Amino acid sequence: MQKKYIRYYLSRVIIRMQFFAGRPVLLIWLSFFCRLGFSQTVPYLHFSIAEGLPSSEVYNVHQDRTGFIWFATDNGVLRYDGKSMDLYQTKEGLADPVVFEFVEDAKGRVWFRSMSGKISYFEGEKVHPYPFSDTLSKLVSASFLQSLYIDSTDRVWFGTGPHQGYIDSSGKIQTEDTIKANHLSFRNVESHLIYSRVGPINRIKLCKINGATFNVKFHESSERTQICLLQWRNKEYFSIGSCIYQLNKNSITKVFQGLSHIISLNLDHEDNLWIGYLLNTVECYSSFEHKKNLNIPFMRSKSVTKVLQDIQGGYWMSTLQDGVYYVPELSFFAQYLSTSSKIKTVLSKNDRTFIIDERCRIFLLRNASTRFLKKLDNLALTAFFDMTDNLWVSTDKAIYKFDSSNSEKKIRGEGFTGLRPDSQGFIWGTSGRQLWKFDPEGKIVFVTNLNKSSPLLTVTTKYIYRFGRIGLEVFDYKKDVVAVPKLFQGLRISTIVSLGESTVLVGTIGSGFFVLNEQNWEYKQYSSEGKFNASHLYSACIAGSNLWLGTEKGIAITQIESLLTGTPKFEFITKRNGIINDRVNQLVHAGNRILAISENGFTSIPETYHSQGLPHFYLQNVLVNNQNRDESTIKNLSYFENNIEINFKFIDFKNQNIFARSRLSPKDSWNYSEDRKENFYALGSGKYFYELEYSLDNFHWIKAVSFGFSVSPPMVE
Repeated sequence: MQKKYIRYYLSRVIIRMQFFAGRPVLLIWLSFFCRLGFSQTVPYLHFSIAEGLPSSEVYNVHQDRTGFIWFATDNGVLRYDGKSMDLYQTKEGLADPVVFEFVEDAKGRVWFRSMSGKISYFEGEKVHPYPFSDTLSKLVSASFLQSLYIDSTDRVWFGTGPHQGYIDSSGKIQTEDTIKANHLSFRNVESHLIYSRVGPINRIKLCKINGATFNVKFHESSERTQICLLQWRNKEYFSIGSCIYQLNKNSITKVFQGLSHIISLNLDHEDNLWIGYLLNTVECYSSFEHKKNLNIPFMRSKSVTKVLQDIQGGYWMSTLQDGVYYVPELSFFAQYLSTSSKIKTVLSKNDRTFIIDERCRIFLLRNASTRFLKKLDNLALTAFFDMTDNLWVSTDKAIYKFDSSNSEKKIRGEGFTGLRPDSQGFIWGTSGRQLWKFDPEGKIVFVTNLNKSSPLLTVTTKYIYRFGRIGLEVFDYKKDVVAVPKLFQGLRISTIVSLGESTVLVGTIGSGFFVLNEQNWEYKQYSSEGKFNASHLYSACIAGSNLWLGTEKGIAITQIESLLTGTPKFEFITKRNGIINDRVNQLVHAGNRILAISENGFTSIPETYHSQGLPHFYLQNVLVNNQNRDESTIKNLSYFENNIEINFKFIDFKNQNIFARSRLSPKDSWNYSEDRKENFYALGSGKYFYELEYSLDNFHWIKAVSFGFSVSPPMVE
């Protein structure tokens, strides 16, 4: 391995010297296990060759003004919208497959700084060669292209080692500075900083800043050291080796000593400084004196070439040996169960949060620290807190109660699939075809035999609900059966939650959820068939004025009041946001956070979380008879120009559960599709008005694009 590293070190220029051969890794949520139960990490996604990257050696990440994320590799560049990846290599017009940096100019063109010095740019869905790329490449032949910037007059500024200057729009070269041996030169161009260097760092004797020259000496042992530039809080800095220096008018000042060799300096939206190291992780600083505590163990020993925070708040961290890591939310924490047993239930009250797995092992979670508490006999069935904050746990053999000091007491010698307290402190239970009522000490008040078996139980101020795979039964506190709509007898009901004095939410597997009025038993349904984005509701919990819903497509959040009035607006949290699985079996309100539980772990989410806006719609192109056409040129089409193709994208890195619908006339019905293209073949003559809308919840629809056009009738002789 060392020989391979040395070969790369000698054969590549400064930026490439840090490469270690990467291995393809699947796109997964990684878990970090420990013997005592749980360990915690910030959730992340990993992008490598298996996910579509052309190489695991990634030098740069950039988000353009449209919203696309770009990756620069040693085998081309890639553009990503959150769902699909577009790869551009030499056959697509890229001047050089090895791209070190992206530079976006004032016109929105994305330029590619390459290893050879030849450059190209992306505009209008195509890669274009720079007309004077060969001229620039000749200047680079003795060194490499260290800096690139395109100013407001289309001049291409460069720093190549011995040369520093620009090429104007006519191809004329203007050399602003000639860099001598063992010199380092910096120059401001508009608001940008470029540099040039000749000679190894440990031999640099002179430094020039905008023409002012002075003596310097760097105490760096390596002859090849990458220089990173930074403009931060109205000051300019650069790194050499493990140090960061401030640029003054005619001097430099050392301001920071890092862990090891620095290979990237970047800022996030909160103006924090991210420092990437060679084979030694990444750090974040609010100032040079104040380091932030990051929970990102997966970045250990990585060479971090770029940290980019996108417009939705997610962090992209590119590496030289292992692709790109995406951290959607630094405020989320994932914990994974280190055993083969699945999580059965999680309960939280005050500062006590209990995690119980199927084998009835009980863990206590407090202040992000988890410890093993107790192993009860056989299998866990259900658990709850009573009115005095005691924890009740039912196994398939017995019922146990834990007091505030977690001391255990056996209450009864039989188990129940459903146990819940009422507002008077009594405990209701269901077992097989029986309905039980106990006092707070577990003594039987009564037992009632019923017609069918229902494993689950919910108690509201008015009624007792028994439910499960075979529908719903409702009883009043006198044990009398209450008639409910027949529809609920055929549903597979998963959860029932009280939303207020006389309204409950009924969640189902397959039919979404219902808002049910306990006074007249009227209801409203929300499912993937209309007004919602999911069909399965596994869990629900209330946090303040908000209702959190766990589905097969992640978490939906809405205000309870809006749901009661029939006008809910949903925010969504998916695996792309940082939950460990889109299927959320349980939701628990614990302190000021929400725990989203899956089978083998859970994600801790701030109660105050809000999503970062809507997806950005991007109209990629409109094709008429397979020819690219501008939208303004298709208003009047001939009879034979009747094959229309419309391609579009939704740029969103946290949620691609997007519904789309379209039509060719306001009189037509909407056509629903998951594709990102529309094809209309052999359109007849007439006038058309194309409309495209999208939605995240299948309820509220947003206009994406609309335009009118006509197809002329055939010529009549």
